[in-house]
Amino acid sequence: MTASIINSKDLQRARYSVKVSDLENLMNAKVYTVDSESALSQYIPFAKTRIVQYDDSSIPSELYNHTVGCLKKLEAKHLEILKWKLDGSSLENVEKKIKKLSATFLYCISNLGVWLAAKAAEVLQSYKESCLSFWGEKLDEQVEGFVRNYAKDVYDDLSDTISKMTERGIQRHIGEDFVADLQDGLLTSKVHFLIKSLLEYRHMQDLRCIVFVERVITSMILESLLSTIDQMSGWIVRYMAGNAGQNCGLQHQSRNKHMDIIDSFRRGKVHLIIATQILEEGLDVPSCNLIVRFDPSTTVRSFIQSRGRARKPNSDYVLLFGRGDANACSKTQEFLVSGQIMREESLRLASTPCQPLPNTLCKEECYVVQSTGAVVTLNSSVPLIYRFCSKLPSDESVFFLRQGFLLVHTKSIF
Repeated sequence: MTASIINSKDLQRARYSVKVSDLENLMNAKVYTVDSESALSQYIPFAKTRIVQYDDSSIPSELYNHTVGCLKKLEAKHLEILKWKLDGSSLENVEKKIKKLSATFLYCISNLGVWLAAKAAEVLQSYKESCLSFWGEKLDEQVEGFVRNYAKDVYDDLSDTISKMTERGIQRHIGEDFVADLQDGLLTSKVHFLIKSLLEYRHMQDLRCIVFVERVITSMILESLLSTIDQMSGWIVRYMAGNAGQNCGLQHQSRNKHMDIIDSFRRGKVHLIIATQILEEGLDVPSCNLIVRFDPSTTVRSFIQSRGRARKPNSDYVLLFGRGDANACSKTQEFLVSGQIMREESLRLASTPCQPLPNTLCKEECYVVQSTGAVVTLNSSVPLIYRFCSKLPSDESVFFLRQGFLLVHTKSIF
């Protein structure tokens, strides 16, 4: 099972039964499956699940307090400047975006490290494509200017902090000494273990790896980080951002951009994709041999479908979560058995008939063929008429205008 027929955070068996039954009645169809995953694995490869636990250590308190304090001062400074330059809805719009940026930088400092927080500020104040990817929309030119200025000040401040650390003796590039990067707070333990886990596969030929993350900004800056690590030279890294089915259809990257990345991934021109949930379904790359969940799945569908992206035999599905995180461990175990529960409930309901379909004609005038039960409405008759006309005897003097179904005869046909 590489897809999930239900999408739920509630993993109780009774809820599975209700969800399967609801789907069958909605589609007027039955769900059929095999008895076990082992029977299915004879035809479809399943990735082996590996759990990697990292020590959930925080960055040094002195560094954290300093960077967070500077961040709050910059936020207050820019919000005060806005009050002198904007008013009404324009002011409210920019204030919301600066507060969102501030929360994003704070998230990066706490969960990814100071260096990646600085990288987030750098990409958001430098590149229009990155700005579009983060916001999911094209910003008004004035709004974008205020947002970029704030991101630039944050970048300058965090860069100055890192520079002062260098003056105290930290003279290296990020990734040259991961242990030191971790101790200094430049990277968090979670990022360190992601890199460490990926490097275990550096011997693998024709690597095709997808790293799933929750946030767009995480995908953007992890691409930047992994592309600069010497031990990963030769691996081409790209990010794909979007929220499938959410945010009112906002698209963080163009469809053409997505298709180019996926095509390069299939052909081996891209080896590693950092992706949001947009790649959890719909991607069929038989050579994909490694999936890493940097951020945990929130639903059983997310878990099953992200694991199902690894289609090559002997693939791995790597899950990262903090050591001692009992909730994550428990949820993972529930997700691992969820596929079997889904199969069992589907098999139990296999002999239960679907509920009768409601009248979908909505009292529309129709013609019913009594002998067969076939129904023709005004709308459905149009393609039938065209099909009938297309089969009439004709020659080059007869033209069919599809839009109006108009027959134009230049001469009589006898």
